[in-house]
Amino acid sequence: MRTLSKNYSGKLFIFCLLLSITPVVILGYYSYSKSSAAVQEVAKMSNLRMVEQMQAGVEQVLRVVDYSAIQFIQSTLLERSMSIKREKAHTDPALYSDLMQSINSLPAYALGIDNVYLVNLAQGWFAHSSGMRDLQELSLLKEWQEFITLNKPFYWQAVSDGEGLPASAGVYLVKPIPINTNEPEGLFILKFSAVELYSLLRVDPYGETIILDGQQHVIAHSDKKQIGSDYSTQPFLRQFSGDSGYKVVRSEEGPFGVTYRQSAYNGWIYISKVSLTDLNREARSIGWVTVGLCAGIAVVIALFALIGSKRLYSPIRRLYELVSHPAHMEHTAPGKQQDEFSYIGDVFTQLRQKQLKLNQQLDNYMVMKLLQGTVRSQELQEKLKNWQDPLGWQLQAVMAIQIDTIENTQYTDQDRDLLLFAISNIASEKLPRHMRLSPIILNESQVTIVGSEHGLTDIFQSEIHEWAASVQTAAEHYLKLSVSVGISRLYCEWEQIPQAYAEAVDALKYRLRLGQRAILYLDDIAPRGNQDIFLYPVRLEAELLDAIKLNNSEQAHRLLEQLVTHIVSREMSLTEYHMHFMRLMMDILGLIQDPDETSSMINMDDSNSLEQLRELKLVQEIIQWFRDKLIDPVMAFLEQRRSEQYSSISDEVLKMIHENLVQRSVWSYAQGV
Repeated sequence: MRTLSKNYSGKLFIFCLLLSITPVVILGYYSYSKSSAAVQEVAKMSNLRMVEQMQAGVEQVLRVVDYSAIQFIQSTLLERSMSIKREKAHTDPALYSDLMQSINSLPAYALGIDNVYLVNLAQGWFAHSSGMRDLQELSLLKEWQEFITLNKPFYWQAVSDGEGLPASAGVYLVKPIPINTNEPEGLFILKFSAVELYSLLRVDPYGETIILDGQQHVIAHSDKKQIGSDYSTQPFLRQFSGDSGYKVVRSEEGPFGVTYRQSAYNGWIYISKVSLTDLNREARSIGWVTVGLCAGIAVVIALFALIGSKRLYSPIRRLYELVSHPAHMEHTAPGKQQDEFSYIGDVFTQLRQKQLKLNQQLDNYMVMKLLQGTVRSQELQEKLKNWQDPLGWQLQAVMAIQIDTIENTQYTDQDRDLLLFAISNIASEKLPRHMRLSPIILNESQVTIVGSEHGLTDIFQSEIHEWAASVQTAAEHYLKLSVSVGISRLYCEWEQIPQAYAEAVDALKYRLRLGQRAILYLDDIAPRGNQDIFLYPVRLEAELLDAIKLNNSEQAHRLLEQLVTHIVSREMSLTEYHMHFMRLMMDILGLIQDPDETSSMINMDDSNSLEQLRELKLVQEIIQWFRDKLIDPVMAFLEQRRSEQYSSISDEVLKMIHENLVQRSVWSYAQGV
C-alpha cells in the first residue's frame, strides 16, 4: 500500500478532514477576533466614561472654587477694601482685620486651595494669608498683568516651582475686580495645589491618565514625575480632531488606545492612554480556550473522517483491484504521482483508444473491401447502418491521390509510404466527415470515397474539385510535394464503387498528357468515340534510329523527346499510348539484331520492360526511361560491336597479307634451286 498522501484513500481522508475542520478553525478564529475586538471596545467605552467622569469631577471642584471667588469679589467688604491705601491701613484696623479674616476663612480652602491673593493694582498692594505687602514684592505680577489684556472673566494659569517647571506647584485661578470689566482695579487669585489635582485623577490599571492645560503642559498625571512636562511635541496630540474622540496610536512601546476630551470651560485636555498589548492579554486567555476547544473537536472529527473515508473508499478499492488484476488485463504499474482514480482513468482511456483504433482499422478494412468489390451485399448493408452518416447519400464518387514525383525533393523512395499516410491525414482534415468514408492507402494511391446527400451533380462536382484543390495546396504547403488527383464518374449505387475506384486510378494515368499537379476527371480526359485516327510518326522514328546508329547521343535524345511529346499530345486511350511506346521500344531493340546479345547487354526481358513501361506516369519519366534503359545502352552496344567488326576485318587483312608473302617466298626459293 502506498503512502497516505499518494493514494485516493489518503486524499479522501484529508479532504473529509479539511472539510470538517475548516469551519471549526474559521469559527474559532472568528470567535477570538470578536472577543478581542469586544475587549478593546469595552475598554474604549470604559475609558471614555472614565475621562468624562474625571472631567466632571475636576471641573466641579474648579467651578466651586470659581463660585467662592465670585462671592468674595462681590462682597461689600472687598469693595470697601479696594479704596484703602497700604500706608493708611492702620487707620482702620477693623476693616483690615475683617479683610484678612475673610481671606483666611474662604470655603475654597476645603477644596484644595492653599493660598489666596488679593491684588490692588490701583493702590499698589496685595494681601494674602500672611498679611498685606507692597505690590512690587509679588513675583508673578508680570504674568498676571498679561491676563488683563485677554479680556476674560477668569483665567487658569499654571504655577512654576523654583526649577521653572510649569504646573509643578499647582495652578492659579485669576479673576478681575470688578468682574466683567476691561479695566480691572485689581485681581483675585486662588492657588490650587498640584497634589489636590492629582487626587482628583482616575487611575487606570492598563495605562495613564493625563490633564493638559491650554499650552499642552501636564498639570496632572497618574505618574507624578510627568507633572510639568511639555507634551506639545508628542506625536499623538497631532492626531486629535474635534473636542473628543478615540485614536489608536502606534509607538516604539506598542499600540495604544488614546481617549481624549477638551473642556469648554477652561480649555484643558483630559486624556486616558491605554496599552492595547495589555488589553489583549485578557483576550488571549479566550483565544487559548478557543484553541483547546477546536483541538478537541478536530480530534473527534478526525476519527469520524477516518471511519467515513474508509467506508467511502471500499467500493473504489474493489474497482481498482479489478482493473489492475493481471487475470483481467495487462497490468501497468501506477505512476508515482497517480492515485487509484487516475490509474483507473488511464486504463479506461487506453481501452477507449484501442477501441477507436480497432474501429478505425475495421472501417479502413471495410472501405478496402468495398473498393475491391469483395464485400458481400448483406455485410455492406450492416456496415452502412453502423456508419450512419452515409445512409443519406444520393451520389458517390472516388478520389484517388498519387505523388507525381519525389525527384528534386528532400524525400527518397523509402519515404513514399509515409508520405501517402501524411496525405491521408490531410484528406481526413480537409474533407467534411459527413461527406466521406475513412481515407485509406491502396496500391500506392490515397483513396477516399466521397458522397453527397442533395444529389445535385453540378454542385457535387464543384465540391469535389474544391476538396481536391485544398488537399493539393496543403500537400504542397506542408510536405513540399506535388500530387495529382483522379476523380471517377458519379454513381448512385454502392455496388458501383469498385468501378469508380478503377476509373479514378485510370484518370491519374492521363498525367502522360496533362502533366503534374493535375485534377483529372475521367469524363473530361477519356477519349471520345469520334476522335481522329492517329498516324504513327514514322519519319521521326526513322531519324531517331539513324541517330542511334550513328552514335549521335545529343541528336538521339532530342529526337526522342520530340517523338514522345508528339505521341502524348494526341487524345487516345491508355492502351493506344502503351502500344505506340511498345512499338518504339521494339524498333529500337531491333537495331541490335541479336536477341541473346540484347538480353545480356540491356539486362531485361520483355515482360519486365513492358511492366516498367506501363507503370510510368509522366512524360519526363517515359523520356528518361527510354534514354537510360534503351537508347544509351543500345548505342553503347552498337559502338562496341562496330569496334569489334573493325578489329575482325583488320585481322583478316593481316592474315591474307601474311599468307601471300609466305607463298611468294617459298616459290622464289624453289625457283632458285
